[in-house]
Amino acid sequence: MKVLFIGGTGVISSECSKLCVENGIDLFLLNRGKSFRTPPAKATIINADIRDSGSTQNAVAGYKFDVVVDWIAFNEEHVKNDFELFKDKTKQYIFISSASAYQKPIPKLPITEETPLANPFWAYSRAKIDCENFLMKMHRENGFPVTIVRPSHTYDETKNPLKVDYLPFHRMKNNKPIIIQDDGNSLWTLTHTKDFAKGFVGLLGNPVTIGEAYNITSDETLTWNEIAKLLAEKAGYDLKIAHIPSEFIRQYDEEWGDGLLGDKAHSVKFDNSKIRNIVPEFNPQIKFTEGAAEIADYYVRRKMNNSVDADLDLLMDKIINDFSNKYRRKTNMKFTRVVFAVLTFLISSSLCLIAQKADVSLKKLQDGNKRFVAGKPEHQNQTKARREEVAKGQKPFAVVITCSDSRVPPEIIFDKGLGEIFVCNSHSRKYS
Repeated sequence: MKVLFIGGTGVISSECSKLCVENGIDLFLLNRGKSFRTPPAKATIINADIRDSGSTQNAVAGYKFDVVVDWIAFNEEHVKNDFELFKDKTKQYIFISSASAYQKPIPKLPITEETPLANPFWAYSRAKIDCENFLMKMHRENGFPVTIVRPSHTYDETKNPLKVDYLPFHRMKNNKPIIIQDDGNSLWTLTHTKDFAKGFVGLLGNPVTIGEAYNITSDETLTWNEIAKLLAEKAGYDLKIAHIPSEFIRQYDEEWGDGLLGDKAHSVKFDNSKIRNIVPEFNPQIKFTEGAAEIADYYVRRKMNNSVDADLDLLMDKIINDFSNKYRRKTNMKFTRVVFAVLTFLISSSLCLIAQKADVSLKKLQDGNKRFVAGKPEHQNQTKARREEVAKGQKPFAVVITCSDSRVPPEIIFDKGLGEIFVCNSHSRKYS
């Protein structure tokens, strides 16, 4: 079987290239030869730039392939170019789409190939959807033999799932927090490129797959907090996390924020039953605890790439500081509102109690005055025991302000005893 990979030396495609050669496939790689990854020795290299359709057409003149795979097509123009170049040169064309193309927010889990494609948040995903739509239209109208593959987050030792490359380890090493979107508890699927390759290579040259789309992902799901924890543990660093809302991150970096809102901020779990029906041997075995060890070994122990994006590092500091300040202001405002609400409640409650007590006190005075007027006073609280009681302290229920007139003593006209009312006698004074 003669297979052409456009690209073939990237994170996802390099393991597929190796497995193709191991399986005896006659593999051709069309690329510019600029990757740091070494292609398989048995692969035939066609040196060309796929974005230059004229030079590519000359480079593949005289060739026909059983399968053409474009690993680096990202928009409709790219796949239109592929269609024109290979419509008469291949029995199968495989487009590498993206699981991020699935509808966001995700309507239900697990995600199957029948889940609608719609992503209002991320232009990258919408461009992949445009590619799929064009290719399926060409399949329906022209019989173009397309197969669509939708990988999720596929990685190798060079691909740190945290942003980005060595930088998270640099921040851990320097006791700085790393940014995790939202609360870090959304579920995520990470697929090792070796596991992906086993499923992918099984699709090559299979006519049953024409006109179909396939998920190829791991079955393992982890939260982003767990992913960060595993990477820190394997690197031997303490972990500090700053949880920052995706929308807040987007205010500082649209590309980063869109990738979160359109993909990583959503919980995902994929149904891989369709690929297993075609490729029964597909059974992902590499857990991320092993993958995290590979990544930490690459960046921390072997120091294969210790470059730090200083601008991004500073931006992360700013995002964390700005959000922390905003959160404190918001917390202070919230605390102030809570305190105000509590005080308002207490004051209102106190006023209600005071009003209730005032009504009761007034009724006591009114009832005593009625007895005085009717000539039926009760002369309460005028005993020796009462005198001894009030000698220790007084708790009058009312204050009566009256003129200095011996004819209207309040204790008598209100029929009250010792210590029940506090009397203030005044002379020639008006109170208002």
